[in-house]
Amino acid sequence: MRFYLSGGMEYQAGLGKGWRDEITVRLEEIGHSALDPVKEELGDTEAAAFDWPMQKLKDDLDEYRHMVRLKMFRKDMLAIQKSDALILLYDESVRRGAGTLAEAWEAFREGKPTYVVTPFERKEVPGWLIGESA
Repeated sequence: MRFYLSGGMEYQAGLGKGWRDEITVRLEEIGHSALDPVKEELGDTEAAAFDWPMQKLKDDLDEYRHMVRLKMFRKDMLAIQKSDALILLYDESVRRGAGTLAEAWEAFREGKPTYVVTPFERKEVPGWLIGESA
């Protein structure tokens, strides 16, 4: 199976590269593959040193909106369509953002299972996300 690795990037150190690298290795060891949005976004650039360029555009709302739609929405939704399922890390960075929750909805809408991993107790996970998960 091919898993899309959904989780916070904008408010996550290193764009969330660490957990994605770790789980990619584990998935490959058991014969699966991963679609990693950090690698899709950065290629071989080091995530820890990456200065999120979108932050620089926040003062220009129209340009910011355009870049989010162009660079994130389309790319991430296409990656979900190419995947068999999602592995979603629901952590504090996801609570601050919105993209991960939108990805969960898209996967649910597409009939793709979403496996939620979280450091929180179940009662701290939003009901909608529980409803969208496998």
